[in-house]
Amino acid sequence: MFAWEEESPSDIRFLLASALEGQGKTQESLNLCREWTAKEPDNPYAVAALVYAKMNANDLEGAEEIVKQHISDSAVCDEDNDVIFAAAVRLYQKNGNKEMEKKMDNAREEYDKKLGAYLMGLGDEFEFGDEEEFVDDELPFN
Repeated sequence: MFAWEEESPSDIRFLLASALEGQGKTQESLNLCREWTAKEPDNPYAVAALVYAKMNANDLEGAEEIVKQHISDSAVCDEDNDVIFAAAVRLYQKNGNKEMEKKMDNAREEYDKKLGAYLMGLGDEFEFGDEEEFVDDELPFN
């Protein structure tokens, strides 16, 4: 139906897996996620989708195994793995492991704080000042 070989449409695949689950097609979602992670084992969206799919299939041990493969005890939450940390928080909520849930959630909160501070620092670069400073000829697409 779709030919996505040149690019990895992670957002679309992630949403597709979620949509399948939303329709009660748990096994199809799980199969999609397994195939996706087999092709892209280091794609954090594929990994997170597989964790969610395993959770929805009530394979909590399998979901935790995937999380442990991708998040070590010393791992720091960052832009490369934040979706896996989010999936881990949900997993540990579901299996009742409050200690790990808190640890994963704290790591995500720390990342959110650092990201927020970084983005706030960029704010000055994007302020335009007085509108009078701009001449229409300087704007793109004129």
